[in-house]
Amino acid sequence: MNSNTDLALFRPRSSGGAISCGYRLYTSAFRSIFRASWPVALVYSLATALTSSYFIAHVMPLAEMGTIVDPETMYALWRKTIAEWAALVVLFWAASVVLASYGFSAMRQHLLTGEVGRPAHWYGQADKHTLGRLALTALWLLLFGALAAGVVGAMLLLAGKMQLTTLYAGAAVVGAALFFLMLPLAFTAYRSVLAKHFSLLPPVGGYLQGLSHLGMLFVVVLVTGLFTLLLTVICQLPAIILYAANIQSQLGVMHGDEPGMPQSMGLLSFVVFALATFIQGYIQLSTLFPLYYVYGTLTKESEDRMEARANMNSAAI
Repeated sequence: MNSNTDLALFRPRSSGGAISCGYRLYTSAFRSIFRASWPVALVYSLATALTSSYFIAHVMPLAEMGTIVDPETMYALWRKTIAEWAALVVLFWAASVVLASYGFSAMRQHLLTGEVGRPAHWYGQADKHTLGRLALTALWLLLFGALAAGVVGAMLLLAGKMQLTTLYAGAAVVGAALFFLMLPLAFTAYRSVLAKHFSLLPPVGGYLQGLSHLGMLFVVVLVTGLFTLLLTVICQLPAIILYAANIQSQLGVMHGDEPGMPQSMGLLSFVVFALATFIQGYIQLSTLFPLYYVYGTLTKESEDRMEARANMNSAAI
């Protein structure tokens, strides 16, 4: 079978078919995606390494300093440190969205032409149109996620008098329910970003259709998530070991021990983590493509249903 035909978007597929076609499309288009996105992937890796390094070097030690620093100084340190780390988290989030936009740009090309074209320049090529769509959609999803987290947090605060086991069990049930209620947004987000005409309104169009295919969405998200997690852990293992050694050394110094690591080890850990994260970015980018075929399957099903309904109406007339 012709590869272009086999990877055509609007065809009915099972969960396994969507996962298989998603990874096949990503691997076949990887050279083009890499050529277009490598400068952004480099920025993403540096932003991730900075965020993680700052957390380990500055945020974590504050928890150990609570018993040796007066409350007023401790509060000032927390306020300054958390503000700086939050700024790095925003940078990391922005870099993640920009990198993800290259995946969606490849999907839009495939949707419109049946293939992913090669960028004209070796130094990358941005798709501002897709980036704008994805950025707004990501902000809406971030808002929905914050509301869901707020619901769980409010439950924990209001149920403070309950037994700890009951409280955690209730929070777990509510959290799981909210997760499944938000899962259809994985379909509506693709529907919004890849639509012919983009809307500034919340990306909830087709929510009920996504809800009716909750099983398919869950299987695809679960399988791709576990696969990505496994590859990420393997990729990050050297950096994790180095960072763990750095944390132990810092905690020992704070308790009066001699430094157990050379001064250059912090820089080495940063470089190793940045290199690993550069690879990790492309591992995580692959996660987007199976859901692309879920979007195609659900869209095709909707079109077939509308066509069948129109044929029935015509026959009735």
